[in-house]
Parts: sequence; C-alpha cells; structure tokens
Amino acid sequence: MQSAAHLGLVDRREFRDLFVDHLGWSNPDQAELGVEADDGVHTLTQVAGFKGLRVWFHDGVPTRSVQRQIDQAVGAKSLERLVIFADEHNQAWRWPRRAQMGGANAKLVLHEHRVGDSDARLVRQLEAISIGFDEEITLVDLLARMRGAFDREAETTAAQAARLMSTLYAELESAGWDQHNATLLLARLLFLYFADDSGMWKQTGSPDKFQAFLVDYTTPETLAGDLSGLFEALSHQHRRPELPEVVREFRYVNGGLFADNFVMGVLTPAFRDELIEAGKFDWSVISPAVFGSMFQTVKTRSDRRGGGEHYTTETNILRTINPLFMDSLRDRLERSWNDHGQLTRLHNDLAKIRVLDPACGCGNFLIVAYRELRALELELLLRQRELNLQAKGRDYAQLSFDVTGDLKVTLDHFYGIEIEEWPARIAETAMLLVDHLANQRMAEDFGLAPDRLPIQIAPKIHLGSALSTDWNVVVPAADLAYIVGNPPFNGSRTMSAAQKAELRAVAHGIREAGFLDYVAGWYLKAGRIMSQNPTIKCALVSTNSVAQGEQPAIIWRRLYDGGMHINFAHQTFEWDNESPDAAAVHCVIIGFSSEDSAIKRLFSYTRGRGEPAESKVGSISPYLLEGIEYAVGNRQSQISGRAEMAFGNMPADEGSLILSPEERVRLLADYPQATSWVLPLYGSREFIRDRPRFCLWLDGVPEEEWRAVPPVAARVDANERIRATSSRPKLALIPHLFAQITQRPDRTFLLIPSTSSERRDYIPMGFFGAGVVASNSCLVIEDADIADFAVLTSRMHMDWVRAVGGRLKSDYRYSKDVIYNNFVFPTTDSAALDTLDKLGRAVLETRDNHEQTLEWLYASSTMPGDLRLAHAELDAFVDELYRTGGFSSVSERVDHLLELHRSHEAGLLRSISAQPGTRSALPRRRRSTG
Repeated sequence: MQSAAHLGLVDRREFRDLFVDHLGWSNPDQAELGVEADDGVHTLTQVAGFKGLRVWFHDGVPTRSVQRQIDQAVGAKSLERLVIFADEHNQAWRWPRRAQMGGANAKLVLHEHRVGDSDARLVRQLEAISIGFDEEITLVDLLARMRGAFDREAETTAAQAARLMSTLYAELESAGWDQHNATLLLARLLFLYFADDSGMWKQTGSPDKFQAFLVDYTTPETLAGDLSGLFEALSHQHRRPELPEVVREFRYVNGGLFADNFVMGVLTPAFRDELIEAGKFDWSVISPAVFGSMFQTVKTRSDRRGGGEHYTTETNILRTINPLFMDSLRDRLERSWNDHGQLTRLHNDLAKIRVLDPACGCGNFLIVAYRELRALELELLLRQRELNLQAKGRDYAQLSFDVTGDLKVTLDHFYGIEIEEWPARIAETAMLLVDHLANQRMAEDFGLAPDRLPIQIAPKIHLGSALSTDWNVVVPAADLAYIVGNPPFNGSRTMSAAQKAELRAVAHGIREAGFLDYVAGWYLKAGRIMSQNPTIKCALVSTNSVAQGEQPAIIWRRLYDGGMHINFAHQTFEWDNESPDAAAVHCVIIGFSSEDSAIKRLFSYTRGRGEPAESKVGSISPYLLEGIEYAVGNRQSQISGRAEMAFGNMPADEGSLILSPEERVRLLADYPQATSWVLPLYGSREFIRDRPRFCLWLDGVPEEEWRAVPPVAARVDANERIRATSSRPKLALIPHLFAQITQRPDRTFLLIPSTSSERRDYIPMGFFGAGVVASNSCLVIEDADIADFAVLTSRMHMDWVRAVGGRLKSDYRYSKDVIYNNFVFPTTDSAALDTLDKLGRAVLETRDNHEQTLEWLYASSTMPGDLRLAHAELDAFVDELYRTGGFSSVSERVDHLLELHRSHEAGLLRSISAQPGTRSALPRRRRSTG
C-alpha cells in the first residue's frame, strides 16, 4: 500500500507531499531558483530538504545536456541535491554520485521514470531514504543512504552501456568485420557519444551533435561513407571543401584515434538503427574506469582465460593505489593546508609523478590513478586560492583565476603496456574522457579549464608484450615513480608455449622457474627496473599463489637480494569484477619498494570477503603475514630428520584397475581366489567421506594366476590399450601394475589428504594398517607414530600449512616438499612424547566415538564440542613445546617456525634427529579399515 501511495504521488508530481509528509524530510528553506542554460532560463522549486541536502523540482524534461547544465547551476547553490525533472509523461531523477569518483569527478546518476509504470527500483530508493518520525539521523547518515539508494543506478547503467556496445559489436561481427577495425570503430563511437553527452563540442546549437548527425544526415545506404567523412574531418584541422558542411562544423579532434589506419566495412541498416538507439543513452553517467568491463562483454570467458585477463574494479584499484601513493599524498596535503610554500612544494612533486601499468588492459588503473591525482591537485589549487584571498583581500577576490596553465598532473605522465590492440585503444580513449571530466569539474570551481581539443596531450600506451618489452623504452626508470597493475593470472600449467618462453627469458638463471606463474615475470621485471631507480614503488594485484607454496621463495629471494621490502599487502580476497561472468579467482595485492618503512600496512579479510581490517606491523613476510622477510622453498628431505613423506600410488589407468564396492562383491563372489589381490584404496575423498573404493593390486602375483580370472585379465588388457596411446606409452609394458608405486600395502601408514576444504580448522589425518593402498590424491608417512600424528594435526602445523602451503582455489593443498619437509618439529624428551601420544590418542578416540564421517566431524559448522576440546588441549601442549607461554596469533606461530627454519639453514640449530633420547617407539593407534 505504501509503495503504491509513493508512486501515486510521484506520478502526480506531488513531490512536496511525498518527501515531507511520507518520507519524513523537512520543509523547503530556499526560494525559487532561476538558472540559465543554452536554451534559455529555467525555474526550479525546492520541494524538501534535510540539513543542507535539498530536493529540487523542474517542471518539464529538457534534453540531457540541458539537464546537466541546470544541475551544475543548482550545484553552485546546493552542493548536495536531488533534482527531479518531470512532465506529464516522463521523469528524470538526477543525483551527483561522489562515493567512488573523488572530488574532481562527481557525476550525475540518472533514474528515468515513466508515469504509470510500476517502478520497483524507484520504490526501493524512496524506501531507503525515508526518515522515521522518532529517528535521529545526521546529514552524513542520510547521504550514505542516498549513495546506497541512487549510486546503484550507475551500476545498472554501466551494464546497460555494456549491452549496447555488445549489440553493436555483434552487428559488425555478423557483417564480417575483423576485430581490429571493429574495435577501432567502437572506440571512435564511444568517444563521440561521450563528447555529445559531456559538453565536449563547446558549440552553440544542438549539444548532441553526433546524435543529430546520425539521425538527420545519414541513411542506411550512406552510413559507411558518412562516417568515413566525419572521421576524416575529425582528424584534420583543414578540411576538404568537398566534405559536407555539417561534417566540417565538427571540432578538430586530432590524436591517433581518428587518424590511424582503418578500413570501413559494410554497415547494415540494423547497425544504423542500433547506433541511433545507443545515442539515446546518457553516456556521461558512465565512469571511464568501467569502459574495460563494458568492452570485455565482447570477448568470451575462454578468450580472457587464454590471455589470463581479469578486469579490475574501482574498489580493488583503490585498494592498490591508496596505500601505494594516494594516502601519503593526501596526508601531505592535510599537513600543508595552511602553508602556501608547502602546498607549492607538493604541487611541484605532483608534476614529477610518472605512473606505469605494464599490463594495462583497458586502462582501469591508469584511469583511476589519473582521476584521483587530478582530484587532489584541484583540491590543492582551491586551497592556494583561499590562502591568496586571505592574504590579499577583497580586491584580489574580484580577479579571475585562470589556473589552466598551472596543471601539473597531465595525461602524458601515464604509461601503459598492453599486448592486444582493442584494450589499448579503449585505454587511450577512456583516459581522454576522464581528463575531460576532470576539466569540467575544474571549470565549475574556477570558471576556466583547459580545452583539450584538438588533442595534443595523450597517455602513452605501448602495444606489445610486457615481458618482452624493455620498460625503459616506454618510460625511463629515472623518470618513473610508480608501477601498478593487474598482470595476467595464468598458472604454470595453463600458460601457452609463448608465455612460458617469455617467462623463462625473464627468469633466466632461476633454476626453479618452472614452478612460477606467469604473473611472477612482472615481479621480476619490476624488481630489475626498480634497482635502476630505488625511489620507484610498485604494487601488483596477483593470484594468491604468489604468496603460497614454492613461489614466495623463488620470487622474494631475488627481490630481497635487490633490496626490496613489502610495505603493504592485502591478504587473500575473492576477486570481484564488473563482468557478467566474472572469473573465479582469489587474489592478493602486494606493494613493495626499496624503502624499508618502520610501519607497514597489512589488510586482512573475513574468509576473503567484505571490507578489509587494517593492521600496522613492523614487517610483512612473503606469505603476507606479520613476520620476518624469509621464505622456504622446495626441500627434498625432512628438515628435522623425521620420517619421509611420499605421495600415494598413481594408477594412470582411467579406472581400469579400480573397483567400486559393488564391483568387488560381484568379482569375489565368482572368483574368491582374487580376494588377496583386491585391496581397499583410499585417497583424500575416500578417507574424508568414508567411501572406500578398491583396486587390483597385482604386484608379485604371477600372471598365470590373474589371467585365470577373466574379468581381471580384461581390465589389465584394457589398461594396456589405454597406456599404449597415452603420453607415456612405455607404461603399457606393465599394464597390471600401478604406474607409480610409492607405498606398498605391507606396512602401516599415516594418511594426509592432499587437498582439504578451507572451512576446516584442521586437516583430517588418520592411520591405516597393512593391506590398504593409498592413491596419489593423498600423502603417506609409513610407520608413523601417534606423536607424529599429534604434532601434524596441531594448530601449530595447521597455521604452517595455511601460511606456506599452496591452495586449490581457496582449499588447502598439502605439499611434502614445501610444507612437510620444511616444518621444524619441536625438540621432545620421553615425557613430552608420552604426552603427545596421550593427547593424540584422545583425538582419535573422540573421533571414533562419533558415528560420522570425517567430513562432518571437521567441518567448522558441525565439529562436535568434545572433538574441538580434544584438539584444543593438544594445540596448547604443542604450542608450549615450541615456546613457553605459547602463542597468541597465527602470525606469531608462523614467524617462530620461519625463525627456526632460518636458524637451521644457517647451521645454528642442531639436527633434532641426532639428539639422543628425543624420540621413542610408541604403540600405534590404527584407524579401522573394515
């Protein structure tokens, strides 16, 4: 009922009743306002307000460009406002979106409402900004509600713009256009749409000059020629007289966008229709920072995967550039606020900033960095004007302030490297457009702003592979200040042959280069150019694999040798971008330089989601925890001299040697002589879910015996055929055996799953007796004792796993060479071993008291209290073995273990295995295998 009442008031244009009587806002406090636009004088009436936030009504719906002019004039009187343009049939609600745009680039968000429509979105927006009768609310609170209600409109319009671009591309593709020419055409059209809707033409008459040209001066038959003539005019200051007058009236644009080689293909009547339809959209409400996500709808997910591309949201860009340089610059501005000399020095320093994104894609990082720096510069110039007014008095205030020549943050200070042409084109175009937006805001505050047409200053986007390009050719290291970006995410197993070759070339001399992800090449190249200029700072968005497993040691040993330190880091968070099929990855952000700052910033997330919590720390380890600058690499033996860990057996049989429980029953019913050959087979899944399978274990069984069992012989023969056509055909010589035998079923063993869910506090582990086969989806320690189990299942070891181990997506991935072999066991005497045995048994017995799978027992949401208590008692004891008083955090445990490891590697820690009386043989508690 209330929703219907609200919409009724909206449709009847009874806005004062709506806001004051129904939404709880205050009565208006301003008189009617007359403002001048290109088409004459317009009158607005304030209908409601709240502590400086005012709602204005305009009778009638003028063109979009006039709406923007009116709103700009209203903004001079009322900074925070909602302007409603309405006639009998249509309405346009406009709100200046500031939350993500920075001071220089607040822009209008548009919600269009048709009278009589059931507008659920508008209803939700009105409900969000309703103020209760007894509700105490501040202006800041209400502004936050307004942003929450209306800023979502910008997200909706971005998706709409993406669909429009995708539709245009589809028409070109169906007409046979290649990607180069289609991309260049769309980039040109995007520039022209934006120029129409953002007042770039600066000419009297129709502000939507390009749209008017399409509607009035083109036909379906002549569109291709008409656009070719327009593009020629835009790229030449002196136009051929043969060109139509309407084309020659367009302003000279210059720049490669309209001058580069371009072949005009066939343009269908349907394309012209879609082109005109797209022109009805208000392109000025789209942030240039999301142009990349708009154009990625043109490419399929598989295309992006092939290049390793993942487009970056403004949120993640700000998480990168704010701690890298924006926060410190804002802090300097605040400290210089009342000191003209300090402001001048800061301004001069802004002029020295050069930013490189060596994997720039559609330019998102460069766009947002430029936008934020221009916003800061504008704030600085405004403060300098205020100080001048205070110092020089009223006469000085009457003077015009032309600061267009004072701008020091310019497009040609921003550099990119991009391997594909189409995103490079979008990056160049978007940078020009964000510059125009910044200039518009400057004109609001100073009355004057640079006129960028014809284009003479532009960003420098180098087309080529970043790993094959000498970055000094793009921007000399001596000039460079910051390196930022989101390099491709391809892992070591998903890289193309060309990418692997590039990475090997960058990582020359690094023996373990085969373990590196593609993104590691950017860290290594950044480190080298930073060694040429120690003042350069770098921050990269990467998959979290660079902070896990083998890679931290490989990457950071080289960077530490070059004097680098991690100054800030975002721990693992779930990737979010503006694509409709956003890639599923988990990311980190690492900021590093040769500056070893005393206070470093570490950002952490709750299960990788939401807003991060910031901690100030003294040092950040390569695992992105508070701790020492040290990483462990692959190790071939256990550092404390403990028993060897091995992978389980690899069948490589496509199931030929594997039997389900039902298949086992049928086989043994007919051929009981095969009982000793059909053994339980456990891997991670079978163990955790308690769903055993079985296998044919024919090692040592004479061929004539298993050949006498036809179903077994048939399985072996099938396996021979499979292996004969595999990548390892020699395995066909032993079709009756597992391809790799690393554990034999004649000894007891401790099973450790190779993967385990991140939702578990502990990785389930368990014992098996002889007669059981372990598969290669798990790891085993033969003849392990309960003391080994107790230490490995402890929180101390789990924190080590989480810190140094790799991940499969977000799940734990256990590794013998990185995790187990580098784990320093505590020094123990016989009494400690007895206690470990007792506490380890308590865990095992508590588990056996529950008739549930390990999957259920160890899920955080279902783990029984008695099992959690048994683990907690074990955890506390193991902590005490390492340090009296234990530890208070994950970082403390991992840091302690890394220190022990470093001491051992330096030869300062005696080998635990050589100490007499530190180990004892203990009875083993087996897990029943049934």
